Parts: sequence; structure tokens; C-alpha cells
Amino acid sequence: MSDLRQLFEPYRDIARFDEPMSKHTYFGIGGPAKVFIAPRDIEKLTEIYALCKENSLPVFTLGNGSNLLVKDEGVDGVVIKPEITGITISGTNVEVESGYPLSQLIMKCGNEGLGGLEVLAGIPGTVGGAVAMNAGGEHGAISDLIASIICLNRFGEESLMVKSAITFGYRASSLKGKVIILSVNLKLRKDFPTDLKNRVDDIMKGKSASQPLSDKSAGCFFKNPPEKHAGELIHKAGLRGYSIGGAKISDKHANFIVNTGNATAKDVLSLMAHVQDKVRDMHNIILEPEVEIW
Repeated sequence: MSDLRQLFEPYRDIARFDEPMSKHTYFGIGGPAKVFIAPRDIEKLTEIYALCKENSLPVFTLGNGSNLLVKDEGVDGVVIKPEITGITISGTNVEVESGYPLSQLIMKCGNEGLGGLEVLAGIPGTVGGAVAMNAGGEHGAISDLIASIICLNRFGEESLMVKSAITFGYRASSLKGKVIILSVNLKLRKDFPTDLKNRVDDIMKGKSASQPLSDKSAGCFFKNPPEKHAGELIHKAGLRGYSIGGAKISDKHANFIVNTGNATAKDVLSLMAHVQDKVRDMHNIILEPEVEIW
């Protein structure tokens, strides 16, 4: 650790060591990261990424920790959380840096009369995290709006990628774990601010009524199988309200695992495995986690 402290001495104002990841996830769960660093501009981010590559240090890129479970053992590497939040709006084009909060972007673009992002209302996290996992729901996905991205590639070089060079899937993309997203160019459409606000309000009312938004969770835990809803499968398996340790299947929505206050990652992973076993036995379907696990 002394070597790491020396290595990151030039960034001592933004670097922390043995930082509990429970402080940086919506779950409120997670062991320590050897190094946690939050660069506030692209130049510093590029320098830090190059330093990690030169010293063969594993790099984990953190958005807002809203779709993440970190194991109790922690992270054996460097967690980089880009806190870059620049934004430029030109007509219906929006160039936004990866650390910009998605909820704020939805509100800002709505006020500007730019439509498209409202379908992502209620999805927490940063723009970069949303793009990497192709965040979305029943109303649409962020990949529908992407024109291009700028990223740091595996060589640490700044690179422009047009949408056609990126593979997007259901809660997945070819970017995840391969690059660090710096900024995203979104192509939106003109719309009326009042109409956009009404759509956001309608989506949020629906989510508030059906999802445990105030509980500590990572959102929907499992991906929906083709033509099925994971929550319904879990409910039919009789698991709504089932708990292991401090981890519990939400009474409100069966595809949410919530931290009731003292859950460990081991509790969540044990509950995940139990759910998978029960759903497989009853429905002959293997549920895959939507949540990223470090």
C-alpha cells in the first residue's frame, strides 16, 4: 500500500486508500477499494488511466454505483470515478460528459424542449454508466439516442466511436469494461417542455407506485427473460418478502433485492443464488443478474 500511496502522491487531493465502497453504492454494501480516485477533468482522468496502465493496475470505472454490488472482500485495484460534467447543447445535439447525473440531464433537456431522454425517467446513475449498460426500460433505451461517444481506449488513447461501431444489447454494450467513456453525443428531438414534464411525471408516478424507490437497492436485480418478467417469475416462486441475513426480496416488487440495513454482499449473493434455483426449478428459466458484480 505504501507503494500505491507513493505512486498516487501527485493526486493526493483526489485519491483515497482502502476506501469503503459501501459509501459509493446505492446498495450501501461493499468492501474497500485499494485506491479510489475521482478526477474532475479529462486531462487528469487520462493521466491517471495511463499511470494505471503503465503499472499494470486493474481499473474499475464507477458511475454513481446505482447498478452495482461490490463484494465484501472489496476491490483489488483502482476505482476511477469520473466527476466530469461538462455539457454543450447545439440545436438538438447534446454533448455531455460521462459524470453528468442522468436525472439532471433529463430535467435540463426537458426544460430546453429537447425530447427523447424522458423515457429514462427514474433511472439513477451517470450518463457514462447509463451508456455502458445501455440503461432503459419499457419506454426505450439510451442507445436509441446515441450518435457517438468519445472514450479512452485500451491503449489509453482518446478515441471517437460512432454508434455503428458499438454493439448495444439488453442492458449491455460492447463498451462495458473495455473503455472509459469521456463524453456522449446525443441526438434528441424538439418537443414542448410541458409535454416532456408530463411524461416524466407519469413515468415517475408509475415507478413510485410499483417500485421500492426509497429502499437501498441496485434497481431491478435480474434481467427479464425473453417475453417474461423476472419479477413475476420470482413472485410465482413464492419468494416475495423472502430474506437471507439483511438482504430481502422487496414486498413491493419481486425483482428488487433490498438492503434492510445490515446486509452484506454475501447475503445478497446467497439470496440471488436461492432465487435462481427456485425460478429454474419452477419455470425452467435461468435468471441472469442485471446488476454488475465486482
